[in-house]
Amino acid sequence: ARFIDMQIKVTPAAAKEVEKLKPRLDELQETLDKTVSGMRERSEKVLVDSIVKDSASRVNDVDEAIKKMQKAEEPFNGDIEPEKVSESLSNLELATQAATQALSGAKTFVGVKKLACKRLAEGSKKSAEEQLSSVVAKLDELAKTLAASKKAMQERKQDLVKKEVEGKVLEAEKKLQASEEAMKALAEFDAPAPAEGEEAKAEGAEGADGAEGAEGTKPAAAAAPAVLRPDEMKA
Repeated sequence: ARFIDMQIKVTPAAAKEVEKLKPRLDELQETLDKTVSGMRERSEKVLVDSIVKDSASRVNDVDEAIKKMQKAEEPFNGDIEPEKVSESLSNLELATQAATQALSGAKTFVGVKKLACKRLAEGSKKSAEEQLSSVVAKLDELAKTLAASKKAMQERKQDLVKKEVEGKVLEAEKKLQASEEAMKALAEFDAPAPAEGEEAKAEGAEGADGAEGAEGTKPAAAAAPAVLRPDEMKA
């Protein structure tokens, strides 16, 4: 169109003939515009479909990571053997970290793609925003599930630590009681026993005391007759 306008200005004599070409030119321009618009719509649709597909894939990754985390929680749903507590807790923490990273990565990816979709044509942008809103809603639900599992894990850890501390205290009390009993037995064993001479002396003293008591209860014996000297006999 610009070329024809220029030709009309440059060659006024050919203006009438050139003017006859403008309707055809306008028709071709309209066809071209429609073709370009259609190509843009198709390319944007492919782009939107790719964005939505990749976003859905990220959601699936988060879902799988949370399922693995829930699988790691199963040992704690019943009576877990003490020797397996440390290993099971470590596996649960690793699974929780993986789920957290997957969720964070998915949210970042979707956020970037939503910004990119704002540069699309109105129809493509609207379609992309609607589909990505559905993806964001799914991520929000998964985030709630992850938060609940993380809270439960912290409670389990606190309960396990509490039980471990209580077990240590009970074990220390038993050891202290055993130590006190051992010291008591040792003190009784080390007490000095009385010597044999002292035992005999103590028994003799007890016998003499008994004899004195017996004599005090008997009647007094008759006095012995006096013996006279020779000079007393003459008198």
